Amino acid sequence: MFEGMVGALPSPAAAGPDAGPGVVPDGGERITAIVARERLIARLQAVQAELAVAHAAAAGRWGGGGGVAAEVALARGVSPLAAQFQLHTAQVLVQDLPGLFDLLHRGEISWAAGAAVVRETGVVDAPLRREIDRRLAAQVEKGAAR
Repeated sequence: MFEGMVGALPSPAAAGPDAGPGVVPDGGERITAIVARERLIARLQAVQAELAVAHAAAAGRWGGGGGVAAEVALARGVSPLAAQFQLHTAQVLVQDLPGLFDLLHRGEISWAAGAAVVRETGVVDAPLRREIDRRLAAQVEKGAAR
């Protein structure tokens, strides 16, 4: 499923910021390499969130929604409680925080940043959550927040 993305990973023989496993770049290139990998991780987490949300939606239509967190837990190698939290976070990001989800999809914010916004906006209604999303996404776009 992720073969295309994995195939796009840099070769271990590369010595620059795109160096693969076992090859440590020199100087400032190490930080550049860390940034590149963090952005890739964020993009993969966004794709994984989309997959989990789509699976939950399909399971709900088939009447099997109760076992979705258990299936995600098995797929991700985490506890059912952790999977339930991850699934909730993914659903809120995809459905209620589209601006931040787009930034995650582009690797501009981390999963942790998105999860923090989900957690902190959990007590507000959907329209206010979308307004918060719009404002935060605009600030990140301007480079004012991460």
